[in-house]
Amino acid sequence: MRKFKGATEVGMGPTNLKGRMILMSVALVGIVAVLFWMQLSGATQPEPSEGPGPSSGDERIVLPALPPGTFEQVADNEERQRAFVEADELKIVRAAVRRTTAGAIADSGAPTLSNAVHARLVADPDAQRGDWFSVRGQILEIASMDTGPGSSETEYVGTLRLDGRDENGGAGDGTDRFVHFRMLRTDDADLARGDWARLGGVFFKVLADEVDVAEPVVAPGPGVVPPPPVRETATGPLLVGPEILRSFEDFGTVTGITQEQWDEVRDDTFNRVTGPKDSMRWRLLAWMRDRPEAEMQAAAQEELDDEILFGIAESGDPYRGRTFKLPVSRVQASTARAAGENPARLDTYSIIWLGNTMWQRKPIICVQVPGGIEDYPIGQYVTGELVFYMNIVYDTQTERHVAPLFVAKSIDVFVPEQDPTLTVLLSVASAFFAALILAMFLLLRRDKKRSEELARQLIERRRARREQSAAGATS
Repeated sequence: MRKFKGATEVGMGPTNLKGRMILMSVALVGIVAVLFWMQLSGATQPEPSEGPGPSSGDERIVLPALPPGTFEQVADNEERQRAFVEADELKIVRAAVRRTTAGAIADSGAPTLSNAVHARLVADPDAQRGDWFSVRGQILEIASMDTGPGSSETEYVGTLRLDGRDENGGAGDGTDRFVHFRMLRTDDADLARGDWARLGGVFFKVLADEVDVAEPVVAPGPGVVPPPPVRETATGPLLVGPEILRSFEDFGTVTGITQEQWDEVRDDTFNRVTGPKDSMRWRLLAWMRDRPEAEMQAAAQEELDDEILFGIAESGDPYRGRTFKLPVSRVQASTARAAGENPARLDTYSIIWLGNTMWQRKPIICVQVPGGIEDYPIGQYVTGELVFYMNIVYDTQTERHVAPLFVAKSIDVFVPEQDPTLTVLLSVASAFFAALILAMFLLLRRDKKRSEELARQLIERRRARREQSAAGATS
């Protein structure tokens, strides 16, 4: 039987073309997948979690309520009424405030007794009598005494001079304003004239009492003679509360650190571990809070690399106070902590441990930031500007290590810029892939039509041969 070579050749063209198209499609799909993976891996990071951190303030502490009518017999509209304290009403207020704390009063949202509040209380005491307030100031007088005849309970009685700042933290008008207090407890029995203190309590009345208003001399050295007392009548609100705590004079706005202050810093070593001194650490955090962002960025001329970190480990003195740009690094751990009483007047501060694969010899650093931060998950990419403070020693379960401690205004989540080239390539590849699928569909449809036409021709030829064979047999 003869073979129809022409028909065979007709079928081979589309078959080879189809194979090539399939191979091209597979290759294109691979290229698109690689480009998509590159785009995705460059932009994807762990999302910051909303884990534990500073309290949002939604759950506010409720302070004890005073019995109705507590202040009905309390009077302070006339000068003579401001010279004494009503004893019976004082006992009632003491009993009401005994079970709370100064920290609870501050956390409750009780207003700060600022210069403006002081003026309102003195001018119209009845309007806010019985309200809770929190206050800081310098102690002019303090003494411990029994709360009454036959009582074994002690209270701390004295007078503060307000720190002079207005409600926005400004310097105020320079006028002395006084707050009298009666507190049931203290965290430091050594509190004395000239020390700074924080307390909270109920506004009882406006009191006028003689006080030594001369400027206190704190820790006078040998040969320093304190100035003679200057006793004057100090008029101000009387707060009755649970406790008086040691505090610190407010730094105010910190615009920089002097060279003398930097020279006092000493690095920790394996043989001498002192840790950061509180006074310097709070001053640095206050500076970070107050330092303009643009100034931080302009000062960060060097990127913190392996060579710089190795030099810091050898001796921190040449690097102390210098500002560095933090390369994209990964969070190893982070936490926000309550600051407690401090001269920077910070409520919280944050500690972040960072690592970087490019830091081969000193792979981890510690950073402290004023205020609370998000609870960054381990592995979060971050960047920012850092100021070197000192080398600190920390212990793991098995070893002791030295790490550099930096301070920063903030630590920012790193968000990589999108590369438009990859986006364009993906768009072009997607369009080409769609066109290729359409072309394959059209080619396969044409191939099917040709195959059907070829089958029809073969059938017609076989039919024609059978008819010719039948006609020859009859003849």
